[in-house]
Amino acid sequence: MASYLCDNEVSLIAGADTFFIASRSAQLDQPDSSQGLDVSHRGGLPGFVRVVSQNEICFPDFSGNLLFNTLGNLEADARAGLLFIDFQSGAMLHIIGRARICWDIPETMLSAGIERLISLDIQCVVNRDHAFPHLFDFVSYSPHLVADG
Repeated sequence: MASYLCDNEVSLIAGADTFFIASRSAQLDQPDSSQGLDVSHRGGLPGFVRVVSQNEICFPDFSGNLLFNTLGNLEADARAGLLFIDFQSGAMLHIIGRARICWDIPETMLSAGIERLISLDIQCVVNRDHAFPHLFDFVSYSPHLVADG
């Protein structure tokens, strides 16, 4: 366990086309509440998650189901967990940190479909080799993903 990214973890993130983000609602502060945890998928072409430094990553937020579960949770409680899976090797990279949402983004990002940016200040990193037992071969990207020119 570490509090920063190592070179091999930076490489895994740079090549990732998908990850999962966990957040929690302020409802969990209620003693009788069983609601409020959320895990959502985020995806894009490799490189859509940017490693800013060994202690920070940043990723775009695109239009989704318009429920804003993740964003609402992060506004109420900035703690987040990210899970990156290398589906060819079975490696799993867990990152825990505090998220910041940038609601005001440049017009050029809006025209690319990006509606917000989320930065994560990294507090804990756990890298587990061969932890994911289901291995897959890459077939192709969705035709809805368009590479930047």
